[in-house]
Amino acid sequence: MVAAVDLMVGLSVNQAMALADETLAEAMAGAPFTMVVGRPPQNHIAHGETLWQQLLTEALAHRRARLAEYPVCDAEGQVVYLDCPLRVQCVLGGVYEGARRWLAPALRGRCHADFDLLAIQLTLDAILRDGRPRCANLSHQSMASSDFMARVTQALESQPQGAQGLWIDLPEVMAFEHAVIVREASRRWRPLGVRLSLEHAGERLTQVEQLQHLGLDNVRVDGALVTGLRGPEHAQVREHLQGIVRLVHEAGLTVTAEAVSGSAELASVWALGFDAATGPAVRPRRPPRPKDQSMSPQ
Repeated sequence: MVAAVDLMVGLSVNQAMALADETLAEAMAGAPFTMVVGRPPQNHIAHGETLWQQLLTEALAHRRARLAEYPVCDAEGQVVYLDCPLRVQCVLGGVYEGARRWLAPALRGRCHADFDLLAIQLTLDAILRDGRPRCANLSHQSMASSDFMARVTQALESQPQGAQGLWIDLPEVMAFEHAVIVREASRRWRPLGVRLSLEHAGERLTQVEQLQHLGLDNVRVDGALVTGLRGPEHAQVREHLQGIVRLVHEAGLTVTAEAVSGSAELASVWALGFDAATGPAVRPRRPPRPKDQSMSPQ
């Protein structure tokens, strides 16, 4: 991995070193051969590793976290479930920030599994409050830890009604590097009512052996593949996506398009046979459906 910092006028040596440390942690948390350039936005305050661990420990101790909610809808605008990434208040009284800000230092401090478990617990609580299906996102690093699956299973078993409405997203890399773990998660969690998705799936999906035997319910195709689908110049991309949709459906799974940003792309997504979509272009028209009526492959 490679980490670099875009040094800005006005940064002190300590600020530059803290930003470099954050950037290195982000690169280390990424896939092999990841390159990250640190460019702090306005009002961004970089923290060194010691301070980060203190902030994250306090945020966990006081459960300073909440869920965002983004609708995942079918072609009729019916909400299948709410995608709920975790937001953490790293600094007391500050804003609640997405994983891009805190996940890398959490991985370095080995507390990422605690945040993923907290995400599961908050999602289950939210489902119990209003009965709306929701999805939690788990990191592959947490899934690979020895006791994480047992902790999640215990949380699911303690709230069986919540588990009936829960979706869990697993990173695409799990299908290649930890297929055994994916199958074990399916064996433990699906009988409790949980549904499993493979998220941010892309070019490597066609390389997954026996997709139908992983125990998944859904595949979410990375938004980078569905950008700018209209026009003859994108015919090859549309053909590739249609092949992915066919592959997923033949495996008995449903397929979702991520991060659909425009109405033209959304129309193409439906024309290609996707079962659901999420992103700025998606406009829900109906309340979430009951779990027993959730989307099925075409």
